[in-house]
Order: sequence, then structure tokens, then C-alpha cells
Amino acid sequence: MSEKRILKKFFTRSMSLLTAQYWYLGECDGLEKLTEGAMHFEPLFIYNGKGGVDVYYDMNNPKTYLEPLIEYFRKKPESFPPLVKSYQDDITAIETLAKDPEVSNFEKIYRNIVSAWPMISVSVTLGRLVDDPELKNIAKQAYDLRHSTDKIEYQAANVLLDLAKLKIPEHQSDVDFLTFEEIMNPGQIVAAEINARKQGYVYLNGKVLTNLSLADLENRYNFEFEKDEAESPELKEFKGQSAQLGKISGPVKIVSSLVDLNKVNDGDILVASMTTPDYLPALKKASGFITDEGGITCHAAIVARELKKPCIIGTKIATKVLKDGDMVEVDANSGIVKILQK
Repeated sequence: MSEKRILKKFFTRSMSLLTAQYWYLGECDGLEKLTEGAMHFEPLFIYNGKGGVDVYYDMNNPKTYLEPLIEYFRKKPESFPPLVKSYQDDITAIETLAKDPEVSNFEKIYRNIVSAWPMISVSVTLGRLVDDPELKNIAKQAYDLRHSTDKIEYQAANVLLDLAKLKIPEHQSDVDFLTFEEIMNPGQIVAAEINARKQGYVYLNGKVLTNLSLADLENRYNFEFEKDEAESPELKEFKGQSAQLGKISGPVKIVSSLVDLNKVNDGDILVASMTTPDYLPALKKASGFITDEGGITCHAAIVARELKKPCIIGTKIATKVLKDGDMVEVDANSGIVKILQK
């Protein structure tokens, strides 16, 4: 029997199946090619029929670790500039095509985002290494690259779905649950399969699976899912990483989806698994931000620095511990969130 795969949930995203597909292709095939076989990621996507899509990564396969990626650029720093140029070409192509929303551009944008995705992963990873003496120059370029193109992955996702609805108008209500191949060839769409995906699906190794629980996946594929950290009901404070210094107090507003943005008022503290450019109106109203996920190159961190608002990222548990109306203190000078009143 093959070695058990230990899977850890890293992200929860509001995304379509199409996004999961190009994310997988970019991080698996794309990174394998980019690093000349040194490494790749094998993301697993699970949609449970409500909320966002959970993204898991393998924790016990050395070829899917970050270290081989970092080591690749230590040994071959000269490979980075050409990759940046290719990435910028893809981004420019996406932005140009997005300004001309023709149905014929659907496939072109999809191919460009698949091509660009490996460098999105690289820029996030390397952008955190600004203190590494060997990689600081590349890390600075990676950070700037991530910062300057932060919105493009969301823009591409939105444009692709809009074009898909125009391309197959008879399936407008289904586009979140269709693959690229099905959108290109709607004759492949099977109503019963799409209905099953709407109840929940798994995107594993480039295939869409339905009617599977986590226990089914563990048994069938020799997986083990790391359990979420247990939170004590007596918890009074928790920690994360400071993205922008400052110290403020206020009421919590949990944002789980775009629908929740309207409930954020001036002075609230926005709490989310992560943020996207669509959150900007609410982020401008909020006095500070707390997220479950993220590093210094994540969207919440970038916006917090731009708006000069206290922000703590990577808490892992904020959205599980906090509820709307809780009063908290965000001490981003020390990276501590204190619960003042439940």
C-alpha cells in the first residue's frame, strides 16, 4: 500500500469548479515544469454544498514541500527574471482580453491564467523571504509582483464566469459547477452529475468526484485529514501575525461571503477567513482586520498597509472563535487578539 497522505486544510475560498481546475493545473503541472521537476503541489478541493471550497495540501510528500521550490531559486536565481517576464505577458493578455468581453476570449483567458498561476504561487512563497540574504533581491521582486498583480486572479475568475454564462446561456445557473471542457463542449454536460456536484464535490488529481465524505476519501485513497484545532470556550485571547501595526478595539463583524459585506459599519473589526479585492468597500469602513489565513503578501496584509489599519493575519481560528457583536481588542503591535466581551 502507498504511504498515507496527510492532508491539511490551508484555505477556504469562494470559487467555482473552473477556478479549482486551473489552480490545480497551475500548481501541479505548471510548477513541475517551471522548476524542471524539482517540485509541484497537489491541491485537493472539497466543496460541501454550502459556503466556500476548502483547499487541502499534502503534508508528508517531500516533493510537495516549499523547500524544493526555494532551493531551486537559490541554485538558479538567473531563471527568475524570464519567469517574471512570461508572467507579466500573461497578466497583460488577461487584462487586455478582459476589456473586450467577447465569448471567443473565454478560452484565451483560461489558457493565460493556467500559464500565469505557477508564478502566483512562486510570488507568494518567495515574497515572504525578504530577510533571506541569498534571496532578498528575488524576494523583493516577488513581493512587488504579488502586490502589483494582486487583483488579477479574482478579475480572471469573474470574467471567465461571466463569459461562460454568455457562451452557454442555457446553463447560467450551473457555471459554478462546470469544468473547462464542459463549458467548451456543453454536449458533455449531464444534468444529474451537475446536480450531484451542487450537493458537494471533490476535485482530486484533475477529476471531479461526488457523493464522497471525508471518511470515504480517507478509506478509498489512503488519506488522513488533520483535525482542526480545538478551541476552548474559555479562550480569552489568541495570536496571529502582525501585518500592520496599531491597537484598536471594536465590535466584530464576520464576513464569510460577499453577501456579508453590507453588514460592516464604520469602526467595526472585519473578521474573515481571508479577503479579496471585492472586500475593499468593507475594509475601508472597518477599523481593523483579523483573518484565519495569510502571510505578508496576502490581500488583507497589502490593503492593511495601504490603509494604515491594524491587521492580524494567520490566526487560524478567528472565524471559529468569534461571532458578530463580540467586542475585541486588536493589538497588532504584539499580534494578539483579546476577547473583551462575548
